[in-house]
Formats: sequence, C-alpha cells, structure tokens
Amino acid sequence: MRTVTLLLLLAMIGLLAPQTARAHPADNFFLTHTLTLTPEAIQTQVAIAPGSLLARAIWFAADSDGDEAISAEEADAWAQSWVGTLRIEVDGSPARADLAAVDWPDSIDALVTGEQAITLSAAIPAVPRESLRYISTFDPESSINRFALHAEGLPFGQPQQDGGQLVVPLVDGTLETWDSGTPTTGRSLAATQTARVNQLTGLLRTAQLTPVIVLIALSASLGLGAIHALTPGHGKALVAAYLVGSRGTPRHAIALGGIVTLTHTGSVLALGLLTLAASRFLVPTDVFPILEIASGLLIIGMGIGLLRVRIKGLRGVLNLPEPPPTPPQPEPPADGKKRIAINQSIETRVYEDLSWRSLITLGISGGLVPCPDAIAILLVAIAINRLALGLTLVTTFSLGLAAVLIVIGVAVVRSRGFLSTLDGFKQATAALPLVSAVIVLGLGLLVTGNAVAGSNLLPAARFALDDAWIVYLAPDETFRQQVYVIRATGGDPQQITDEPLSVWDYSIIDGEIIYAAERSGGSGLWAVTPGSEPRLLLDCVQASCSAPTPAPQGLLYTRLDAAAVVGQGYSTLWWLDTETGETGPLFQDSSLPTTNGRYSPDGTRLAYAAPDGSGSRLTIYDVLAGQLAGVTRRVADPVVWAPDGEAFLYIDEAIIGEAVVRRAFLYDVDSQTPTPLSDDPAIADLEGAWSPDGAWLAVIRKEVAAGSLHFANQVWVVRPDGSQARQITAAEEAIFGEPAWAPDSRTLVATRYDSATAENRLVLVNVETGTVTTLDASGFHPEWLR
Repeated sequence: MRTVTLLLLLAMIGLLAPQTARAHPADNFFLTHTLTLTPEAIQTQVAIAPGSLLARAIWFAADSDGDEAISAEEADAWAQSWVGTLRIEVDGSPARADLAAVDWPDSIDALVTGEQAITLSAAIPAVPRESLRYISTFDPESSINRFALHAEGLPFGQPQQDGGQLVVPLVDGTLETWDSGTPTTGRSLAATQTARVNQLTGLLRTAQLTPVIVLIALSASLGLGAIHALTPGHGKALVAAYLVGSRGTPRHAIALGGIVTLTHTGSVLALGLLTLAASRFLVPTDVFPILEIASGLLIIGMGIGLLRVRIKGLRGVLNLPEPPPTPPQPEPPADGKKRIAINQSIETRVYEDLSWRSLITLGISGGLVPCPDAIAILLVAIAINRLALGLTLVTTFSLGLAAVLIVIGVAVVRSRGFLSTLDGFKQATAALPLVSAVIVLGLGLLVTGNAVAGSNLLPAARFALDDAWIVYLAPDETFRQQVYVIRATGGDPQQITDEPLSVWDYSIIDGEIIYAAERSGGSGLWAVTPGSEPRLLLDCVQASCSAPTPAPQGLLYTRLDAAAVVGQGYSTLWWLDTETGETGPLFQDSSLPTTNGRYSPDGTRLAYAAPDGSGSRLTIYDVLAGQLAGVTRRVADPVVWAPDGEAFLYIDEAIIGEAVVRRAFLYDVDSQTPTPLSDDPAIADLEGAWSPDGAWLAVIRKEVAAGSLHFANQVWVVRPDGSQARQITAAEEAIFGEPAWAPDSRTLVATRYDSATAENRLVLVNVETGTVTTLDASGFHPEWLR
C-alpha cells in the first residue's frame, strides 16, 4: 500500500508539472548543415541523425535490394534524392548542388543509437558576390535544422534563419564564423557591446586587410568606445559636477577629454602587456578592483580639497559688509578709451579659477580603469601579429570614450550661460561651488565603496542558521502545488502563494522567489518574498512558461506555445529583462528545441540541452569569446556549475557491463573534457550539488547490485577531483534527493522519503557530523533563502 501511495504521489507531481510536447527525439530528423564560403564556390556538408523510430525507415528506404546492407551505389542513390531537397539561390539566381561524397553508417544499429550519422557533402559551383539563400526541404514537418558557417576568404554578414531556410548577406561582410546554436543575448547595452567587440576582433583576424575593412574597424572601435562611455560610470556625473562648480570653459572640457584618452590608452597598454608577461600568475579581473579603488581615492582627495577651499570662500562671502548703494554709471568717454571707475562695487567670486592640477587629477581618475573590451582587442592583435592595428583600434576606442565626455562637458558649460538668465540663479551662484564639491566627494566615496564591495577585501557576511529560511514546494489543502517557507531551525511552515491552479517550479534570484504558475488561458512568472504579495513579471497567454533561472540582466525560462503543442513542437529557451519586461527567444530560430539553460555564476558561460539523434546534446556557449562546445549525452538534466564557472557537474547514463547506470561527470570548460566522478561500477550517481566554497560536491548515490530492485540511496560528499568520497547518511529504506547547500558550505537540505512510514520530509544534514534533523515540512525542491 505504501508503494502504491508513493507511485500515486509521483504521478500527481508529474501531472502538475508543465509538459513539453514530444520530449523524446525519437521521431525527428536532426540535420546539421556546415557551409564553407569561398570566393569561387560554396561547399556544404550535412549530417543527418534520424531519431530511433525513423532510423530503420531510412535504412530500409536506401536498401533497394533488400539485403539489409547499404552498398556504395545504394548510399549514392539515396544521397542524390537528398540533393533534390535543396533549394539554393546565389545572388538571386538558382544554383545546383553537386554531390561530392557520402559517408554511410557501418550498421543499422549505429544509426539507431546515434553513434553514427549519415554525412553528405556537396559543392555549389557558383561565384557568390551578394547573397546566398539555402533552403532544406528534407521532411520539413519532422526536421530540426542547425547551421554552421565558415568563411574562407569570403566574409559574410549576419545570417537569418527560419527553420530550414538560411539567408546569408555577402556584401561588406565581417563575420568569419557563425552557428545558429549561438544564443542571441544582445538585448542589453552590455550584451550588445560584447557582440560588437566580437565583431571587431573578427575584423582583426580577416586574412586580407583592405582599406575598406580597416576603415570599418576604426569606425566600429570609435563607436564602441562611445557606447562604452554611455554605460554606468566612466565619470559623466563627475565631469558635470566639477565643470559646473569650477567655472570651466569649453577649452577645459576638451582638455579633460584628452587627458582621459591618454590615461585610458596607457592603462590598457600597461595592463595588456602585464597580462602577457605574467599570464600564469595574473588575471586582469583581479587588477580591476585595485585600479577602481585607486581611482575612487583620487576623487575623494580632490573632493576634500575642493570642499575645504569652497567652504572658506563661502565664509568670506557671508562675512562681507553690505555694499554701498551703486552710484550712477558715468557716460563712456567720447574717445573710446577705458577709464578707472572710482567708488564702484566689485564682483565677489566664491570659487577659485579652475586648477589645471585638479583637472589632470580628474582626467586620470576617469581614465585609470581600463576597459576589458579594449584589452581583449589589444591581446587579439598581439596574438595575430597585428600590433600596429591593435594599438590604433585601442586609441580610437579611447577617443570615442573621450568624445562623449567632451560633449557632456561642453554641454554643461554652455548650459550655465542659459541658466544665468533665469530668476534666482544668481542667488544660488554662491552655494553652487560648494554643492559641486560635495557631489565630487560623494561620487568618490561611491566609486571606492563599490570597488571595495566588489573585491575580496571585505569579509563575507557570516551565515547564521537561525536567520535562514528554506523554500520548498508542497500541495495545499486542495492539492494545488504552492510555495512554502520554513525556518531552518524548525517551526511551522508558511504558505506564501495561493495560486488558483498550481505552481510548477521556482528559482531564487537576487533574494526573490521567482515562480512559474498555471493560470486560466496560459501561465505566468511571478516574484514574491515572505510577507509580500506576488507581483507579475510575465503574462504568458496561450503558452506554458516555466523553469525560471538566473541570467545576466534578468532570467531565462522555458516556453511552449499552444500552437507548438498542436503542431507537436518543442519547448524553447526565452529571456526576460525583469526591469523592462522585455522578452524574446534566446535563439534567432525561435523553434530551435532547447531546455535547461543554466548560466555560470559570473554570467560568462551558458550551458543548455538540445535534442539530437542519440538523445541530448549538451552545448556550452562562451559569451565573451562567442564560441560553442558540447558533448552528447543520453539525459537532459540541467548542469550544476562550479562557483568559479570553470567547470560543471552533469548526469549521464553509462553502460557498465549489461546495465545502464546514471553517473556523474565533471566537465572542465577550458579543456572541454568530461571526467567521471567515480569509476566504481557498483555505484550510481543520481544527482549532485556544488558547495558555495567550491570545495565539495554533495552527491546522491546508491549501490548497484545485479538483479536488485532496492531503491534506497544515501548522501555522499566528495572532492571535485573524485577524492575523499565520504558517505554522510546511513538511513535504511530511505530515498534522499534534491540536495542544496547552505551558504556556509556546512549544512545541506534535502528531501527524504521513508518507505517504512510512506512519509516525505525535508531534512537538514550536517556535513561535518552527519547529524540528520527532520523538519516539520512535507514537500520537495528545497532551496535556501537568507
């Protein structure tokens, strides 16, 4: 009876969760088109990986003589029929594709399991100049197409994909490589800037640097510097405050921009060369906080100096005697010569003339912190032996940054003349320099404080178990799934959502609980904290939006439109800017099936799952480098990133003897190498979690015995390299799951189902002592909330 209860509970949870249409890729074709563009012709290579339900049909369709073996003639005949499914236009005119080679799998089993794909190569003998339109009509209802482009002497513009159709502009192209599996995350200013940096470094790598390409590169560098100046920081408020209070002139504003340019260019060169000389010991990002602190201290010092002088000047004005009445002004002399006027009032100024020493200090503080984008441009130029061009690009980058500061400075100076005509402005003139000095000092304190807070100089806030909450999901009295919280030290659970249908899942982002819930006519994403009312982030009409996860400038989520369900489509990854409410598909091809997107903690890498012929393709996208890597696996569970973002843990199925066992693998991003966490054939790894300090992995493990149906498992901890594996729990007839580390890396929360009592409870596990504390909470998917 208890087993039946457990099965019913699991079935109920499965029904409540959002369903992905056609979650198994067995009845789809997965086509990867690799196109190489040259000035003389275009080559295409297509790898066709049929799902397991379609693989045999393909095999027997090619087997014309029925001997269950595919001869070279049969493979060639089948490939010729594939050529007929291509529709190609080069510069608006139809073009043909000539079959060049066929690589057929060795056996039908290799095709069914996805170990080998059908690989076809063809040449398109046309001289491309303006555009390429490539359309694959191979079983369009069941095919998922992915494109990769490589330029060999023929750079191209931004391609546009729509399902099996690809349009590639060739006029004034700057791209050398492109992959439709690359996320299009350029919605924010920072992401757009990263994309433009990648394009600029791509121009550096161009084989033939024509004057036009150099001019495009210089223009792009200048614009990139200007955009960089518009991002938060970079002294815009500082320049305005200083010039207003110091009676600056346009000449001073221009000089200030020049000082910023020289300082910024020098800092980029210095840090870039230092990085090359000490690349084994120095990480540029470790130097940035030091430079930011130095910049902030310079501003503070200047602000204190300005404040002292201007307080003294203001006191002098306040202590002046009342001036005598102004006598009538004498008529100007007829000869036009100037005369000394006796007994006339003298204008008193409370601010000093602008000091070039303070102006230089301000310019140095504004340009001291180098931009990582400019350093990247310089390092790429050095790596490909184009130092002169790299230095020129860095200089134009700095000029673009300085130009924005000059425009702001001149605008501020000019606006002072307009303000002087307004009533009351002259009365405020005496206090304006003092206010300006206070603003400069405040900005210095803000810059320094932010730099110190973003560095490792301050001790981290100490975690206290008494102040921590645990969030989890559980059914309410009407069996609707809701979000609950409970104190880590125990107590009564608190229900914090009351959704009319059910909560599907949630994530904790910036201290808020972001959850997905079903609503009549669709679904939505909400944000809530204990004691507050939920606020709607996204209304998904006629769509299932679920699985929110953190992302730069917002979050990722999985979306499945009602139309896709009717058409037997897949769910896809979308992004949401939580500040503006703007949303859109993560990939240019919004129908590209992807799930379980997870950004690294620093937001520089993204791992996601996409189905292919053999199961699930785990793809890793380097946001800064714009590069893709990946590994094929049989399961699509989300990865667990290391705190430093240099590796992640994922689960896959391994064949051990005659058994299929789930195993944990550690993937090193730099080497692109997966390593099993254990080589013990008697152990199965079900799921894992990385400790916040990066020192340990918590893994749910069970012993695998031939012919055994024993489901009990235990909580283990192990070093990331697989050493020092230690079993923490020893409960009999218990099933643990979903471990989550506390911020102090000493305590775990997990779920435990006891088959003896048929109860499911949240438990706290002390990693050091092995003590297990049961909370008065029955639910699943626990997470920590401080």
